[in-house]
Amino acid sequence: MDYLTPDPGTVVVLQTHLGWLAPLMNAVSFTGTAVFFFAVLPAIWWCVSPRFGLRLGVIVSLSGCINAILKVFFHTPRPYWVSTEVQAFSTHQTFSLPSGHAQNAVCFFGAAAVWIHKRWFWAVATAFIILTGLSRLILGVHFPVDVLAGWTIGIVVLLLFTAADRRLSPGILALSPAVQAAGVTTASLLLAAIGIALIVNGGDIPLSWTETAVAASGLPATRAIDPYDPSTLLSSAGTLLGIGLGAVWTGGRFSAEGSVSAKLGRYAIGMAIAALIYAATGLVPDGGLAAAGWSIEYLRAAVLGLWVSGGAPALFKYLGIAGGNTRPPA
Repeated sequence: MDYLTPDPGTVVVLQTHLGWLAPLMNAVSFTGTAVFFFAVLPAIWWCVSPRFGLRLGVIVSLSGCINAILKVFFHTPRPYWVSTEVQAFSTHQTFSLPSGHAQNAVCFFGAAAVWIHKRWFWAVATAFIILTGLSRLILGVHFPVDVLAGWTIGIVVLLLFTAADRRLSPGILALSPAVQAAGVTTASLLLAAIGIALIVNGGDIPLSWTETAVAASGLPATRAIDPYDPSTLLSSAGTLLGIGLGAVWTGGRFSAEGSVSAKLGRYAIGMAIAALIYAATGLVPDGGLAAAGWSIEYLRAAVLGLWVSGGAPALFKYLGIAGGNTRPPA
């Protein structure tokens, strides 16, 4: 199989002049990680607005699925896989095009800007989007074309999602809970199936990529490069399933209003139990079977998503630390 390999020259030049910014760029890139979203989305859902949290959760999950699918489809290498001149200030095991951080930054901060609808926040969102893309170049994990593609796809996803949200939400809310649950389940499984089909039919990886990635990163081969790792795909699809089912379960009857102490209590209790769920699901044995491991990855994300959108709000109501009733999100 022939692989498209861009010229790493721009990355090398940026690292030569701006490599000293690597620690700051790693901090900026943190806003595109699963850990960041896992910390921020529950805070928004439980303490700010479940309607806002639902929209952010759905668009980030959809973006993650789309990005994972496109990476395997284009199967391009990262700069530090193909050039010894590139310094691996950070590493990532999967394919390069399009940049997931750049794409998710557009979707997350863009959706937040649409919701907040303040000129100053649009400026903040734009700055984070640009800095996130720049950070991926300086860290040596993406080529310029990867970042540009990520931004472009992110804009398309954001525009389509925003338009669909405004036009389709009333109709979706009019459907029965069973139909809503069936719809989100179908969407989640379909996205996961498309990605897995591409992964299992993927071609061989050039040995030179592995050798160069190991040399640049100083990591074992299994940690330096694993282009067909389905973790992002499955965690995104699973999260989409979980938050969707949780939203159907609560039916918009959870309010994030309340005192500061109540909100802090929600977040502390909710995240503590989420951590227990994550740890417990990590103990489930896969029997050494890839398919079993993939299923566990998917279900873990689904359970966590369900906890954030359904389980935790139900517990908060039981404990008396939830706000008043609200109408269904529209």
